[in-house]
Amino acid sequence: MIPAMKVIRPGLHSTFQDAGRIGYRDIGVPCSGPLDRASLRLANELVGNRADTPVLEMLMGGPTVEVWAESARIALTGCHASVEITTAAGRQRQ
Repeated sequence: MIPAMKVIRPGLHSTFQDAGRIGYRDIGVPCSGPLDRASLRLANELVGNRADTPVLEMLMGGPTVEVWAESARIALTGCHASVEITTAAGRQRQ
């Protein structure tokens, strides 16, 4: 199985964001990208990804996701929030 993450409930304004598309406005492609570029880079650095790897950006309440892998590295940056983890056996960790 390829490691993946399945979004069960997206949460309000949760989107996957990458570094954006700079330099293509002349053909109708907006710059786009994350609201907080520094947090995107920091989160990727903390988990060992390239700086422009897409991240899950969350506003006003986060999503419920299911990780399809033996383990996962997660980084929560740019905010005051908490993460609740429930194992397959139903145990919760924070």
